[in-house]
Amino acid sequence: CIGLTSVEDCEENPAQATQTNVDIANRIAGVCNKMEIKLVHISTDHLFDGTNAFSDEQTQLSPLNTYGKTKGEGEQAILANNPDALVIRTNFFGWGPSYKASFSDKILKNLEAGKQNNLFDDVYYTPISVKTLSEKIALLIDKEAKGVFNICSNERITKYQFGLMISKVFGHENTLLHPSSIDEVTNLTLRPKDMSLSNHKLCAFLGTSIPSLEDQIRVLKHDREAQKERLVIPYGRQDVSEKDIQTVVDILRSDYITQGPMIQQFERKVADYCNAKYAYACNSATSALHIACLALGVGKGDLVWTSPISFVASSNCALYCNAAVDFVDI
Repeated sequence: CIGLTSVEDCEENPAQATQTNVDIANRIAGVCNKMEIKLVHISTDHLFDGTNAFSDEQTQLSPLNTYGKTKGEGEQAILANNPDALVIRTNFFGWGPSYKASFSDKILKNLEAGKQNNLFDDVYYTPISVKTLSEKIALLIDKEAKGVFNICSNERITKYQFGLMISKVFGHENTLLHPSSIDEVTNLTLRPKDMSLSNHKLCAFLGTSIPSLEDQIRVLKHDREAQKERLVIPYGRQDVSEKDIQTVVDILRSDYITQGPMIQQFERKVADYCNAKYAYACNSATSALHIACLALGVGKGDLVWTSPISFVASSNCALYCNAAVDFVDI
């Protein structure tokens, strides 16, 4: 899923777009090919100029912007470097992570807050839910598929029509949804007005069909309601006091940033707390674990046990010393 997905950011930073969408993707493809790991690369539906509806896997690429151009180049590089890879062209919707709201998240948030949604009524696409997308990818992997596949819905709709479906399924008033034109937006990077894809190859290959968009959105609603009933246990929760913050500020204003008397004070307090003769401050727990392995003489031919339910450094500290890792039960 790696990619610089902002059309505007790609246009402003073409070098970064190339590095992310082409170079890094190509390196990952090469590694997966060498390690015999199945690679599934999520591409985009921004690959065409928008003059035709339901573009299929054989349609010649004709991107209008840097984002589409680099995603297309990324596809070609991946398949040249890893012929067994799966390249998935799609446009998906679903619940976004806490730090980044998805398109459907933004629509619902505005509807629930009673705010107006201005949605393009002249931009067409064939969106699919993340859940349906994942299910179809799993089936393709099971059938050892490779190459380019479009995974999308059957319905070609506008962004405004998608908003109407969201509103209907979640029981909100349509009056908060207003159709608008992408042509009315100034200083916007050129985009295709029709990004619809054809899923005929996918359905024929799998011998299956795609649920209706309305049914997919109903599942989205059901998942949200089920999520409210789940207990979420956080990975971790920091405890930073005002005194902690002020201490950091005082050090930043002092003559010492990376070394100095505060380091020795900190190390002495840690040593005293642990009833140890010495303590050594590191830049990270990763470095501390690495040093611990070195102090223990861990090296090639050794086997280190650790838990699979942990941060990656728990195993990397052994790998840094050329030792092998064996994951044991928690």
